[in-house]
Amino acid sequence: MINKIEKLRNLTKLNAIASNESLVTNYLKGELEAEVSSDRLGSVVAKKGNGKNILVTAPIDEIGMIVTQVSQSGMISFQSVGPLNPKNAINQLFSVTTKSNTFLASLAAKPIMMQSKEELNKVDDLKSMYLDAGFTSDKQVFESGIQIGDMITRFSPLNKLENNRYIGKALESRSCVFVLSELMNHVNTLNVTLNGAFTVQHKMHMKGAKTSSYMTQPELALSLDTVEVGDNQSDGSLKLGMGPVIFFYDQGLIAHPNLRKYLVKLCQNNDIPYQEGHQLNGLTEGHYLQLSKLGAATVSVGIPLRNKNSHQEIVDMNDLENTYKLLKVFVESLNDKIIDEILYN
Repeated sequence: MINKIEKLRNLTKLNAIASNESLVTNYLKGELEAEVSSDRLGSVVAKKGNGKNILVTAPIDEIGMIVTQVSQSGMISFQSVGPLNPKNAINQLFSVTTKSNTFLASLAAKPIMMQSKEELNKVDDLKSMYLDAGFTSDKQVFESGIQIGDMITRFSPLNKLENNRYIGKALESRSCVFVLSELMNHVNTLNVTLNGAFTVQHKMHMKGAKTSSYMTQPELALSLDTVEVGDNQSDGSLKLGMGPVIFFYDQGLIAHPNLRKYLVKLCQNNDIPYQEGHQLNGLTEGHYLQLSKLGAATVSVGIPLRNKNSHQEIVDMNDLENTYKLLKVFVESLNDKIIDEILYN
């Protein structure tokens, strides 16, 4: 049986930007031990149990780009998909994925040695950057199989740090996929119908969250995401390794008060470390989950992460494990009476 670290490593290896998530969805369809279906956008929905509908979502896609143009000298232009920041991206390695191959390329701009003093003090715009995969002409690029519209993703294999922490790309989404897939595979004692939705196009207005919530029509919903922590700065309140973050507010969701209090009480009663927080500039899938059909009591839960949307994202495996514990205790504790108390008291 594959161990948890190898599973996480395999998930981060898979390249998947918004609207091009098939590598991950195909992996999940073969790995999930539940009844599996899909919506028309491609989100994978796993289902277990019987009773009132509960929904937990985890986004699949990562930030990246798509090929838009190739210069006569063989340089590849691109359009970013998701919040790719040039500060994180310059001179980093990327993968260009075609139908049959993958090519490494470096994201380049005007060389530092050729920049004026004024230019050195400015951050390059992504529009002025290009990918250098070693080709010497546009003919070589196209003959290799690279085409307009091909997917580009960060290249940064998962590596181990000290204190059970790991660093690599795509952890902002695949940490959530890992936790939710572990939940769907190992939870069995249920008095509800648990729907685990692995949502596509998160980086394109969270479209998969909308369609999967309409597909499942939940009464309670949890949006699972990662959240940037600032504990490596003096003013950081959220910390790596201190447990999942139960949000009371983000730009699109004020957490359902009874559901939020219920999650906090579960953590306290089961010795699960947790943090409480809010996001002034962030938006989670909970914004859309709460609006499904008649509405759902919704809370967003964040897995702590450093260096979000960079090549070198850092997670603490203890946070993933404690997020899994919270979700498992939560879904196994639910029944009709408790759901009604959360919704109507």
